Amino acid sequence: MSRLILTLLLIAHSTISLAESLVIEPKHASFAPAVTSSVIKQGYTISNRGATPVAIRDWKAISGVGEVVGLPKVLQAGESRSFEVRLTVPANVGSSGFRYALFTDESDVERYRFTLSGFAYSLITPEQAAVDFGTRAVATGQNRQITFSARESTPLKLTSVQSAPAWLQVEIQDQTATLTIKQQPQAGFRMDKVQIGTNLPQQPMVEINVRAVLAGVLSSNIYAMGFKPTEVGQSVNADVEIRYSGTSNIGKLEIELPEHWTSRRSACDPKSADARPCLRVHVSLKVTEKGSSTGNLVFRMPGEGELAIPYGLMVLGEGQPVRELVVGDATADEKIDITRAVTGDREPSAPLPDQAPEGNAATTRVARSSGPGPVKLHWTAKNETKVFGYMVYRSQDRAGPFVRVTDAPIAKRANAADQDNRYEFVDAGVEVGKTYYYYIDSLADSGMQQRFSPVFSKTITGGKQ
Repeated sequence: MSRLILTLLLIAHSTISLAESLVIEPKHASFAPAVTSSVIKQGYTISNRGATPVAIRDWKAISGVGEVVGLPKVLQAGESRSFEVRLTVPANVGSSGFRYALFTDESDVERYRFTLSGFAYSLITPEQAAVDFGTRAVATGQNRQITFSARESTPLKLTSVQSAPAWLQVEIQDQTATLTIKQQPQAGFRMDKVQIGTNLPQQPMVEINVRAVLAGVLSSNIYAMGFKPTEVGQSVNADVEIRYSGTSNIGKLEIELPEHWTSRRSACDPKSADARPCLRVHVSLKVTEKGSSTGNLVFRMPGEGELAIPYGLMVLGEGQPVRELVVGDATADEKIDITRAVTGDREPSAPLPDQAPEGNAATTRVARSSGPGPVKLHWTAKNETKVFGYMVYRSQDRAGPFVRVTDAPIAKRANAADQDNRYEFVDAGVEVGKTYYYYIDSLADSGMQQRFSPVFSKTITGGKQ
């Protein structure tokens, strides 16, 4: 079973100096659940509680997302000003956190930190779109298709390709995107993103994560290097076998490494079943500075093509500890049991199926009731350890389209793990003489949305209760 591992760097922070004059409030802000690619604006107040003016020289989005707007250049002693963080919610669904820092002219203050966090969800499926061309070398012209769908009443349409890597050709038609590999002079591993506009004002963009290994005259036994965290003064090492499918002499191989990297060549194992010419390259780096770094090791046959192998490296301070914490796994979320689902105050006239239909137009029997409005939906849930909340959808036709009637997810209630939670949603926007169809989706902590309840209906027969 694959496991998601977070590497937590336990860094000892020095006590805040008494010379710090600025206070940012709130220090840790949060935004309401938001749709991916929507814009978030969060206000902050910054106060100078010192005795002298402080100049704010710069700001930085440590997490790489968001913009700080409205910062004063100078804050006088005793003065307070407002500023704002604006960001477009990334395509990654689930809980998100963003960190920021301010830099001032105070010689003994490194920076002031503050954060913004919240929950992102998608109205479009798949929620986290990905296209993988495979870990083996792929040929020019190979393509993959991915089709999206929306849970909203407006039919989804892809409108434009907003960004794509140079090695991909992207074509869109209605709800489908076709990704085709273009001929490239440089082979090797690629991991990129494609951004495509949509016609949904609530979610104007979808993002596709793409990875591939591009084919060329050069190939290797590894596609990327991920080194374990190391300390300053230590060395990282790796061996790469480069194989060649051209007609020249592999001894002409050129190696282009980042600064301070070194290489040494040797022969490959002669017993290998692969008959192509091969050269083993040992690469090494003695690290001298803390921090993270990424780059490419480039292998080149003059006039024939290149192979790029990306690497990632985290360098810690001497004696700085690292702890690995298992925070989840790749198995499916636990099944959420529906113990009761009724409309109004009456039990449904038909038994509820254990599993809801996959599509809105499925032929599963509908639990029906009738009575005066408004419509009150009640449901009970348990085994909610991985649930964030619930979304309610409504239609006036069994086959849809269904419209989301909850502006934001109905948050999961805190309760003991072995007890039921009871929920209610009131839909007052109904008219006498009409029948309304509903279903409920659950929203996982991961941001994934899936069907929670069957479709059930209520016919409004009289005035409101």
